[in-house]
Amino acid sequence: MKKITILTSILIPFYITTFAQTPSNVKELEKSYTEYFNLNREIVYLHLNKTAVVQNEDLWLSAYIYDVKQNIPNKGAANLDLNIYTSEGKRVNSKTMLVSGGKGSISLNLDPNTYNPGKYYLEASTNYMNNFEEDLSYVQSFTILGNEINTPSKKVAYDLQLLPEGGHIVSNVINTVGVKLIDKDGLGAIFKNAKLVNSKNEVIRSFKSNKFGVAKFNLIPSISESYSVILETEAGYKVKENLPKSSERGISLGSNERNNDFIFSFKTNEKTRKSLDNENFIFAIHKDGSIKNFQFKFPEDKLEANLTISKDSLFTGVNTITIFNSQFQPVLERLIFNDKNIKRSRITASKSNISGDSLTIDLKSNFVIENNSLSISILPGQTKAYHPSHNIISAFYLKPYLKGNIESATYYFTDGDSRRKSYDLDLLLLTQGWSKYNWENIFTNPVKELYKPHVGFAIDGNIFNRINKNQNSLFIKS
Repeated sequence: MKKITILTSILIPFYITTFAQTPSNVKELEKSYTEYFNLNREIVYLHLNKTAVVQNEDLWLSAYIYDVKQNIPNKGAANLDLNIYTSEGKRVNSKTMLVSGGKGSISLNLDPNTYNPGKYYLEASTNYMNNFEEDLSYVQSFTILGNEINTPSKKVAYDLQLLPEGGHIVSNVINTVGVKLIDKDGLGAIFKNAKLVNSKNEVIRSFKSNKFGVAKFNLIPSISESYSVILETEAGYKVKENLPKSSERGISLGSNERNNDFIFSFKTNEKTRKSLDNENFIFAIHKDGSIKNFQFKFPEDKLEANLTISKDSLFTGVNTITIFNSQFQPVLERLIFNDKNIKRSRITASKSNISGDSLTIDLKSNFVIENNSLSISILPGQTKAYHPSHNIISAFYLKPYLKGNIESATYYFTDGDSRRKSYDLDLLLLTQGWSKYNWENIFTNPVKELYKPHVGFAIDGNIFNRINKNQNSLFIKS
């Protein structure tokens, strides 16, 4: 672990979550973290041929299971359990898919006697996933078109969430606050004319959302003042939410990406500063069982610290940044995305021949395809039948680290306007709060291998009326 001294002040022994078995030193912290990830978590991605089908049409899909530690297909997985649920959460069917070399395929017969028109959810998981506290299953919705009965809801409900970066709002220092507006279906709602106002209804900031209903603003709050956000949706509805009261003592966290670096800014106020003398803090960067630590101590005469971390020092993809106090209690956390070293292999497709109802399509790649698998769905160019939640990159690089549903995760990993998409991805991570992997579980609930991978099926039975008792071989076809 490196020990560094930075030129300004930081961190405070506030906002502390106390756990029964908090580590007492850096080695115990690292040991608890690495042991929690000793068992390899399986990550699943489903590629459906369509996300909207008509009645009597089959659904085809391929599954990929990924080893996040080695960045290769998980070749140890065999049985992938598929469950299909209605929009009300009723399970209507279950299947088991054979996976070999990290890849499997199957078709689902959507019998109209079982599947009425409407929305369904396809969940994929393995028995091995039951070893972990976190939900690692993959869920993709699909719709069966038809004469479904849609009763429009007259109720208009919005959830406006105000989420300070790092988790806390501190008085008399700059705070970054994420804003997220969600509709009654759990989807982001675009808003405009958003205003941050004080108790006198004076406008402090004006802003608007991106296409997912997410935005952010900066604020230096006064301990004696109260603040609210008032906004207007695209449909003209007005929504208001009060900002959480700022704390008299504490620290704010800010982060910015600049070229090949991430810059982390920590700011505190005069009232807090006196408690920072002779405190050692840990700046931890971690992902999938790998952890890097920086220990730092703060000088006496400053209220701000800026710590620059090179992208080369970060892990590829989502990094979790956690700040621990001298008692090794987590006090601040932030998710960031490092796009360096993400290798995307390009495959282009072109139509070379049409013969009757068949197409000949040529594939060209910028790499040598050797022992790799491809799954291809061919649909009309302007189809409305394919709107997946994830592509394979977002499923492996983003989904495993975030809590809950990610709306249109494919957007962040497709071509076009990379600067805008990088900004929107950081807004997503800002409004996620702390990581999916919480420290209470890491410190107090070590993972044990109680569930083994299911490989095929065990069949018990008897054979009757054998004519030739020397025939001891049996062939069973699935």
